[in-house]
Amino acid sequence: MDSNKTLYSKRCAHRKFHRRLKGVAHLIAASILNRDLDILPQDRIDANGSAKFRPYLSFDEILETVDSHSVSGIIEMVSDELGIPARALEEFPYEYCGRSMEACSYFDVLKDLKDNIAHYDWVYDRLADNASRKVYTNLIYYRLLPIIDFINLAYDPKHPKYFDKDILQLNSEEVFVDCGGYSGETAKSFIREVGTYKKIYVYEPSGEFVRECRKNLAGYPDVDIRNACLGVGTHEIAVLATERKNDKELPCGRKRSELSRVVSLDKDLQDPITFLKLDVRCATVGALKGAKGHIGKDRPKMAVNACSVLSDIWEVPKTIYSIDQGFDFYIRHYERNFVWETVVYAVPF
Repeated sequence: MDSNKTLYSKRCAHRKFHRRLKGVAHLIAASILNRDLDILPQDRIDANGSAKFRPYLSFDEILETVDSHSVSGIIEMVSDELGIPARALEEFPYEYCGRSMEACSYFDVLKDLKDNIAHYDWVYDRLADNASRKVYTNLIYYRLLPIIDFINLAYDPKHPKYFDKDILQLNSEEVFVDCGGYSGETAKSFIREVGTYKKIYVYEPSGEFVRECRKNLAGYPDVDIRNACLGVGTHEIAVLATERKNDKELPCGRKRSELSRVVSLDKDLQDPITFLKLDVRCATVGALKGAKGHIGKDRPKMAVNACSVLSDIWEVPKTIYSIDQGFDFYIRHYERNFVWETVVYAVPF
């Protein structure tokens, strides 16, 4: 009897998925056939550039679909409905890297959803506000169906990246650690938001960007710029140029150009910190593990870019939770038409 109920439930989920799919088939086809095509009808875009319609499936329905079908089964359903060969759909590229830093395809994204469905569910249950749950649902829906609409639905046009005042309360005693400082623009944004502060530390692995940082932040007091990348332990890595000019690119869109130090924040910085920002591409989870002493002792506010590696969207909050369970989690997305610029906020309570 139980097995018959399970079979019936799976068949219902299969039919429901097909019915929902028919309503968005032309949108999926447009996204797959031309990644750069603007498929949002103008009458569905409001004044601030956000789409006006809501997701077609709830988060629970997304999980139900993934849980009740195999990866190949989902690919076959989408392929049948759209008339697109399953192999072409399977190899459709997403802008993520895998854990071993290889490029990800639609198959890889579905497999991560399938293999880690409990982790995705865990994150949803621990999000602290409805806005985060809506953003997260749209981002995960995009992983199930490659329609750029869902990224646009997740987009936040109102708040500055890393400094959402609805989430973070900043004050004049902040010790801000900017990991992945690039040319210093995030540090300057922090200064604009907070006004006065106690100290800023900037970590940047690229010598070119360190020079730009020092130039751009030269007029500000109490700024310490360090030419290093955050991770676990201390060693050297080959980095990390900014342009894509040849075939010798490293994962996550970087090409080999120079050596840089990798240091753990715990070993490199002894002062207490109050605000940790991470944008270290493929090294995010390692950087958090290398900062677990500061996270557990100082309990800083955190804003973590969690979009380069496919699993970051669930591994980042789970890694922080494994270090200290006293954080609320929020998710915001700051880019239209691309998966980049998803930020996980962790706020101590």
